[in-house]
Amino acid sequence: MFKIKNMVHDIKDVPTSWIFEHFCKLGEKLSGHDIKIKSIFNSKERTPSMCIYMDAHKQYKFKDFSTGKGGSAVDLIKELHDVPFHKACQIVIQNFQ
Repeated sequence: MFKIKNMVHDIKDVPTSWIFEHFCKLGEKLSGHDIKIKSIFNSKERTPSMCIYMDAHKQYKFKDFSTGKGGSAVDLIKELHDVPFHKACQIVIQNFQ
């Protein structure tokens, strides 16, 4: 059976909370709160230094203090996969469906 529930064609239709939950493999749902986790870019890290937070526009963003990386949910995917913006959007959309 074909489901259209999660069929999306635009990155704007994917919640930023889902992107962080899925790609950072979070054990909890993001529901408006900030969290601090171990860096997904620095496997040697022992103390959590990566913050996932909600900005003034109600979009989740990240800042990894151990590597200096930060930005939007799409920036996270760009950094994880070393791809340009349009490819990062495709990766998110494919995983969301």
